[in-house]
Amino acid sequence: MTMSKCPQCERKVSRDAAACPLCGYPLKANNGSSPEIRTDFLKLTELLGFLSIALALLFFVVAYIMFFAGKAQNGILCSLVGLALLVWGCKPFKGLFTGS
Repeated sequence: MTMSKCPQCERKVSRDAAACPLCGYPLKANNGSSPEIRTDFLKLTELLGFLSIALALLFFVVAYIMFFAGKAQNGILCSLVGLALLVWGCKPFKGLFTGS
């Protein structure tokens, strides 16, 4: 069974499938040609990326406040959590500016 990527959700699907089992995107049009690819939506991974970047910025602000409140250990912990969220949140945008 050969596999290909769904143009909508980028999951692996069978080439024989009429539609993606995950997102329902039609892989074969009624006339046998390839259907038009939709680009007018925000993918779930990009939405989660934006959310995690926003949370990372919130953690950085809390860490900044903690450092100046004299709670350096809590500030370091918040900084590390913010950094982890920032790295994880930027993964969906990998290659956005480099073209890869």
